[in-house]
Amino acid sequence: MAFFYANIFLFFFLHQLIIFSNGQNITIKGGYWLRESELSLDKIDLTPFTRLFCGFADINSQTNQLILTSPNSSFIQFTSIVQQKNPSAKTLLSIGGGGANKTTYGVMATIPNSRKKFY
Repeated sequence: MAFFYANIFLFFFLHQLIIFSNGQNITIKGGYWLRESELSLDKIDLTPFTRLFCGFADINSQTNQLILTSPNSSFIQFTSIVQQKNPSAKTLLSIGGGGANKTTYGVMATIPNSRKKFY
């Protein structure tokens, strides 16, 4: 269900961007692209964005290391596509998301050795 709402939000966001731009140069400070969405990154005008986030990676609760769920290559492709379409945009990886286990993040953040493993 969250996937459905994320697609609706992204569609609404992009639709509003088109309505309010009126051909003027606009700057958008940040936007999210969810790997699970059916909206292809190739089909989005990325030129107004200064930062784009790719969601979501996770944390292994046993090792406190970052997990890049399959397909891992989508994170690499994300940065590559963004840089081709907008070389000045910064790409960032979002960790967590609505379905993330918040206890895992709390444990990782409160124990110094766990934080070192996360970095």
